[in-house]
Amino acid sequence: MGERASTIKERTGLLAECVSNALPVISMGRAVGKVPASLQDKNWRGRALEAYLGGQSTSHAGRDFEDGELKSTRVLGSPGQWRIEQTLRITTLSHTSGAHLKPFEETPFYDKISCFSCVMFDSQKSDIESGRFVGTFVFRIDDDARFYSAIRQDYEFYLEKIFGSTRVTSRVKSTNGFLGCRQTAGKAGVESATSLYITQRKFNDLLVHYGVNH
Repeated sequence: MGERASTIKERTGLLAECVSNALPVISMGRAVGKVPASLQDKNWRGRALEAYLGGQSTSHAGRDFEDGELKSTRVLGSPGQWRIEQTLRITTLSHTSGAHLKPFEETPFYDKISCFSCVMFDSQKSDIESGRFVGTFVFRIDDDARFYSAIRQDYEFYLEKIFGSTRVTSRVKSTNGFLGCRQTAGKAGVESATSLYITQRKFNDLLVHYGVNH
């Protein structure tokens, strides 16, 4: 499978084919030997998808593919009216790392969000093997001038909040509402970190922008 989808253009074509055929996610997983390890294995679909597209399924900090990140999420609703169940996580910032203090376009966050393929499944929580491919789009930060400015402002807003802090509550809302945060911290010996994600509202706006929804 990897040779068929080595570039973002090839991956986009393959994903569009999966959506067109409403491919069951478990069929993809079986094809690459990536199936649920247990009834609690919520992340198996993402691992299977990366392997299906030719990725290495590693936990490295860089992009999933050289020319773009890969994201997948569960959605609710029906064709043309999908909505994300929660949020779309982009990356996690360590409060003690200096990597996010570099110029914006040199940060790991920018590397992750500047270009990514997003795949949507209609899986059911009650059935670990459930779900079909129901939508996909490619996000590029320069597709709309408003994307870059809103994302950068929200990112820098959260940087100010986490700098020197041990906890940033998810109740702290960003300037533009493009990004939100979730805290991972508080336990002895655990390094403080904040996950940044695309909010529900903005993600659902993107579904319209990219023609997934009407």
